[in-house]
Amino acid sequence: MKRKITIIITGMVVIAAISYCYNNFFSKTTIVGKYINQNYNYKYAFAEIPNVSDTLKLFENNHFVSSYWGKGTFTISYGLQGTTIELIYKYEFGKGGFETTISRLNWGEPKIILNRDQNQFYKKIEE
Repeated sequence: MKRKITIIITGMVVIAAISYCYNNFFSKTTIVGKYINQNYNYKYAFAEIPNVSDTLKLFENNHFVSSYWGKGTFTISYGLQGTTIELIYKYEFGKGGFETTISRLNWGEPKIILNRDQNQFYKKIEE
């Protein structure tokens, strides 16, 4: 009986670990593509976060284009929280940057998180 319980618990832990990795760690080929922002109509938006409709295109050569940030480059890194992306762009005072995580919920499309509290994110719409 104890052996069955141990096997069941071990199986559940393995499934949870696989699900966590799948939903939080992404290869560059999975990340590259076209995204649109969601839930951007907040009165008190942060300066770095688009508060208007925006399309973000990430390219294989680590460059991006956005109607909000303009043209820039991005870097991808991995840590305990999963995959992190940093967008680096030029603006009137020099260089700017925005760093955030990428995740997906329940095996769906990747989302670039803009503001987790207000559920603002870029939703992937094309490869």
